[in-house]
Amino acid sequence: MLWLAMLLFLLALAGSVVDAKDSDLVEKMLAGMTWDDLVGQMAQIDLAVLLNEDGTALVQDQLDHYIGKLGVGSVLNNVAKGDKIWTIADFRAAAVQIQQTAQKYKRPPVIWGLDSVHGANYLYNTITTPQPINIAATFNTTASFVAGKWASVDTRRAGIPWLFSPLLGLSWEPYWSRVYETFGEDPVVVGNMAKAMIEGIQNIDEDSSLVPSRGAACGKHWVGYSMPHNGHDRAPSWIPIRHLYQYFLLPWKMVVDEVDTIMESYTEFDGVPNVANRYTLNRLLRGKLGFEGMLVTDYHEIFNLNDWHHTASDRTDAMKQALEEGSVDMSMIATVPDEYFKAMEELKYAKYKARVTESARRVLKLKEKLNMFEEAFDMDDTVDDDGPTADDLQEALHMTTESIILAQNNGDILPLNADDSLRVLVTGPTSRSQSYQTGGWTFQWQGVEVDKEDAWFTYGSNVFDAVQNVSSWEVVHKCGVDILGKDCSDDGVDATSNGALDVASDMDVIIVGVGEENNAEKPGDTRDLHLPPGQVELVSNLRKRAPDARIVVVYFGGRVHLLGDIVENADAILLGFLPGPFAGEALRDIVIGEANPSGKLPITYPKYEDGGGIPYLHAVSDMCTKDTDGPLPHWDYGLCEVQWPFGHGHSYTQFEYTNLSIDSKQLRFSMNAKDMAGLTVSINVKNAGSMAGAETVLFFSFDEFRSTTPEYKRLRGFEKVYLEPGQSTDVTLSIAMDDLRFIGPHDNSHYILQDGMRFKIGVGAHTDCRADGDNALCSESITIQTHSEYTGACEAACDLWTQSGCDTELGMSAEVCWHDCTKIHQSDRVALNNDGWGWNYVECIESILFEPSFETESCWKLTSFCRDIFATPDMDEFGNGPTPSHHAGVIKPDHLAFALAFLSGITGAVMIITSMRGGVCSRRKGPAYEGVEMQVDTEIT
Repeated sequence: MLWLAMLLFLLALAGSVVDAKDSDLVEKMLAGMTWDDLVGQMAQIDLAVLLNEDGTALVQDQLDHYIGKLGVGSVLNNVAKGDKIWTIADFRAAAVQIQQTAQKYKRPPVIWGLDSVHGANYLYNTITTPQPINIAATFNTTASFVAGKWASVDTRRAGIPWLFSPLLGLSWEPYWSRVYETFGEDPVVVGNMAKAMIEGIQNIDEDSSLVPSRGAACGKHWVGYSMPHNGHDRAPSWIPIRHLYQYFLLPWKMVVDEVDTIMESYTEFDGVPNVANRYTLNRLLRGKLGFEGMLVTDYHEIFNLNDWHHTASDRTDAMKQALEEGSVDMSMIATVPDEYFKAMEELKYAKYKARVTESARRVLKLKEKLNMFEEAFDMDDTVDDDGPTADDLQEALHMTTESIILAQNNGDILPLNADDSLRVLVTGPTSRSQSYQTGGWTFQWQGVEVDKEDAWFTYGSNVFDAVQNVSSWEVVHKCGVDILGKDCSDDGVDATSNGALDVASDMDVIIVGVGEENNAEKPGDTRDLHLPPGQVELVSNLRKRAPDARIVVVYFGGRVHLLGDIVENADAILLGFLPGPFAGEALRDIVIGEANPSGKLPITYPKYEDGGGIPYLHAVSDMCTKDTDGPLPHWDYGLCEVQWPFGHGHSYTQFEYTNLSIDSKQLRFSMNAKDMAGLTVSINVKNAGSMAGAETVLFFSFDEFRSTTPEYKRLRGFEKVYLEPGQSTDVTLSIAMDDLRFIGPHDNSHYILQDGMRFKIGVGAHTDCRADGDNALCSESITIQTHSEYTGACEAACDLWTQSGCDTELGMSAEVCWHDCTKIHQSDRVALNNDGWGWNYVECIESILFEPSFETESCWKLTSFCRDIFATPDMDEFGNGPTPSHHAGVIKPDHLAFALAFLSGITGAVMIITSMRGGVCSRRKGPAYEGVEMQVDTEIT
């Protein structure tokens, strides 16, 4: 069947231009699609299904079957089998072959998605940027934007327009294997960094001739995935609803209107798998947050309802749950596409047609937005395959350097003088490996195998190779121990002694690289945060052998590991995390003072395994018991000790903070948001040292009290400034009143203000305005003032009436709504401290307003399915208050029996008459209908 949409598609692939902004294009396509066509657009299969056995090329017969016959709408992944390293040209040739197959069978273009997590990390000879945790450590949103832009450009050079990045989870669980994929533990940092990366990925370069011309980001993983209850990947998330709204949703709220696609997660939230979770997908993501883009599953996740979560009886039941309970548009069905199509064939009923059509619509709209219907590409469009430019590589080195944290520098032993004649030992399992300094999701899922480093990395260096280039130093390398802390060999034969310890006493400087194996997702699970004992013992033994040597420890790893005795045995500690291929040069430049470290911790680095002090924005009541070392009772309560706090990081220069000021000590609530002024905080920052450097200025709030337990402190904003020696600048932060809201005590999902609540602003990672309120870096107390009648539930309800347009439709103005609801709160005839019409009422009208089909013509539902506030304006949510006069004559219990008997009699008479006439459904159109039972589900084509 040749329909108009397919004709337009053919013209596009032939080089003609189709107006992708034509709002009718997708609808015309949908009008001509069969059930099978729609289902095909919702399918995403692994590239492995289309590859030959040795992973060197696509198999055309497989393409003809899955793309041509079945109409698969998307593929994903890199080449995960065989020894061939695919180039940009290889990937692009495969993309062209896939699109040509779609063209041959008159199918819509196929969208390819790839995990470009830190640069185009699966594509050879492209820029591999630092992992996201390192990008966060820069506290530089420009770095995140540039990283996203590079990833997008290089991925699109391969003909792939869809990037599965960034990750918006909060890293509150240090055991989790995917910590390095996050932007840390703070909602403000995560939200700002993710927003910048999304803008970089989806950035449109009008001057570029690259096709595909646009990239789509994919926010992941919705929702709560980063907080598995035991730290194991894919374990159930344990997040209180109040915490979900107060912390975990905030980054998503910052990006939901901008990101093109979202990926749901492997986890289950509150016992319900996210892939078929009506609350998280429909009510929350589509409803409250208003996400209108395309939603894709994580790998195999719909079938995991049967295979992993065990909430479905079989795979067809799993597909049924996903259709009925959630709003997923595309199933990442991995390597079992035939089972997906089989299940969808079994669900080929009319009741699912609208659901399937809507998902196909979102898929096609994404392709339309990415100009896939109007852009034809072939090998002639390939940008040269020579790799990154020299300028881009220099900028990547700078980004890497900026992401490394100087956590400890006893006696200011760093920087070392590159002109001194020093004997330097470089040792430890991560000291001579670009793979260990780059991590997972590089070349392959679990990272580059150590024996394939030379084949994969085309630039950068490991620590030893970089340090060797300091001409005045005599540098030797000894392996010390392997990555598991076991004996290793320097000459390829079994070690008879530890070579590092043998030469340690002759050294002036010892640089030790410690860390963890590469990992990604579930294979990276751990039950122990300690480094392997052999690594810790290596540092201890080096200190014993060389008590006068300067020991510099460098940590490479995707999450925090407890350093134990390393801290006291090392003079300096650099936290590299996973900075990428350029880590060697970056570390060398920092060690010799060619670069001034400016990285700050985006997570809290723990000292103990119990999780105390994590995250930094823990409840003020979350304290530890401390031993005072005195006579009984020798204990006290205090903050849980950590190794280094969030925001910690040294520089080679000194920054002075002075003249902290706030523009108001009172913030007043107004019903009109435009009239509600926020707070402006300003401070002067001066480089008082002798070396140019960058400083991240952190602004925290300290709530003195609140109706729900406040955080110990909470980041409200940050800014990074670069200053020459002696230079100073004023740094200003504006905090909106809405940013100071919190989830109140009577409801667990709405943001309120509190009359009389006081707080202070403190500047700097180590400033504690609770312990030292008179500190010059702590502001005076600031008070929030609301109207005396302020009620959070009334504010929420009246906002919903206004936003929905029902205020005009039913004559409920904002002023009338506010007056009628809040007067209950002030009444002495109802319960003390009531919430006006109540939070149950708010939840009820949200359930109606957040339905996708809601229009103002449906406003009557607010009073029919929820409480009729026009009839009972003076009652609280429990029915307390004066009875409305028009209800004075309501049927009383003694009259109820008569009324029910009368209605029963009428109903019985109708049934008798109906039965005598053959029943209301007894009409036949002919003999062909004899004996046919009504089917609940109607099959469709």
